[in-house]
Amino acid sequence: MEYLVYFLAGLAIVVMGIDLTKALRLKAELSRGQMGRGEVGKQWTVLTALLVFFFVGYLASPLILFFHLDPRYMNLLVFLVFLFGAAFVYVVVGIIRDILTFLDLLK
Repeated sequence: MEYLVYFLAGLAIVVMGIDLTKALRLKAELSRGQMGRGEVGKQWTVLTALLVFFFVGYLASPLILFFHLDPRYMNLLVFLVFLFGAAFVYVVVGIIRDILTFLDLLK
């Protein structure tokens, strides 16, 4: 079971690393366009910061297990990820709303 946990943590780290790389590339492209200068650009900066937080949390989780640190740290990490995950969803919905408004698809 322990190997499965480390495998899943490693897989999550790889996927989050890919997500973060894509977000950073998209942010660079977005900043060159008209939408990157407004509210969407600001929200994308928040989104990228949240992705960095998640990536650091994902990196920390197997280390907490490996070094047998107090389980309270893992509980704190899990619930921080839940909290910031909710903030992440809020920002993504706001970005989608702004993009749809910009494209004049919302009234």
